[in-house]
Amino acid sequence: MLTPDHIASMNAEELKAAQKDNMERYRLNSACQRFAAGACTKRTRGGSKLRAWRVAKPDSKRLLLLKAQAKDILEEGSLLAAEMRRRADAQKARA
Repeated sequence: MLTPDHIASMNAEELKAAQKDNMERYRLNSACQRFAAGACTKRTRGGSKLRAWRVAKPDSKRLLLLKAQAKDILEEGSLLAAEMRRRADAQKARA
């Protein structure tokens, strides 16, 4: 997990790379949560509805651990987004 001090010392390319990595980790975490919940999901063709069905016995301990990790990932993502917004606002103020 990145600290606010570490995020502040990153340059623009590193921030974009860290934000992309953060989104990939969140997507992977979401897929792992669905697997731990014992559900398989599929988007319907051309729509936004999800079809879900049970494929395995749920693992509640792993699911709770993954939800805690997702919370940390989202918090890190919000720190990255706030830093990018702060830099964009500072650049606009300078212009």
